Amino acid sequence: MISPTEFKALGKPIDEAAKKVKIIGIDSAADSKAFTSFLTTDNVQGGAHCGRRPGSGDHEKYGKAEGDVALITSLPGVGSLDQRAKGFKEELAAKYPGLKAGG
Repeated sequence: MISPTEFKALGKPIDEAAKKVKIIGIDSAADSKAFTSFLTTDNVQGGAHCGRRPGSGDHEKYGKAEGDVALITSLPGVGSLDQRAKGFKEELAAKYPGLKAGG
């Protein structure tokens, strides 16, 4: 079982290991087609879900939501975190265009 932290870094090692053992991926993908099985969530949708909330209080109180929103992930380049950030930014832009996600 493996949960890769960087998509490109572990592709070849996973391919090599898969010649000898079954590889089960968890959460984050890698640049490999050698996974026997894969268990993950839809990280883009998870991020989008979080993007629905930041402006709701301002929107309800003031009729608009605008300003900056901090977006912090623990490690840049981690596939699952990058996907969550993508979903968050897309949802925020669609639902609250006056809010800008940085980070």
